[in-house]
Amino acid sequence: MVCQIKKRTVRDPNEIVLKENYAEIILYNIKCEEVGRAKIDFEDIDKAKKYKWCINKCSRNKYVFTQLPKSKKHLYLHKHLIKHTKHFDIDHKNGNGLDNRRSNLRIVSRQHNLFNCRVRKNNTSGITGVYWDKSHKKWYARISFNGKVVTLGWHKEKEEAIKLRNKGKEKFHRIQNLNKNG
Repeated sequence: MVCQIKKRTVRDPNEIVLKENYAEIILYNIKCEEVGRAKIDFEDIDKAKKYKWCINKCSRNKYVFTQLPKSKKHLYLHKHLIKHTKHFDIDHKNGNGLDNRRSNLRIVSRQHNLFNCRVRKNNTSGITGVYWDKSHKKWYARISFNGKVVTLGWHKEKEEAIKLRNKGKEKFHRIQNLNKNG
């Protein structure tokens, strides 16, 4: 009988590979197969080594997390590396949740972070905030601001609804910046 020795088990710590300007945490699934690599800065290696990291499966964006010992709470790598208050979010500038280098992370308001959201999978227009409204048989433009949905209008032409959404985004972005700098 031939005995097969596994190279890894689910309890093994993540491997960390050093690159020229950053380090990569190799992420594995439950079958011990590599499923991704998270980028971090050299200065964050010791912080990252404390936990076993993996990729969340249920989000559209891939983020690196760990389950805290003796708890069911999750700790996300980007939140572990950058200290912030609970009233703010950590944003990945390039939209890649696996890129956790400090140059790619910034502290932003929840509203600012929502402006950077990707288009949802069920979106029919390809543009965030522009949807086909079956009941009106028109394109619907909206924007979320300060926790409220603001209706920007309906149009027969998708391009007009997109223009309306872009104008609304510029307007509310200006308002947000005035409030922040104000």
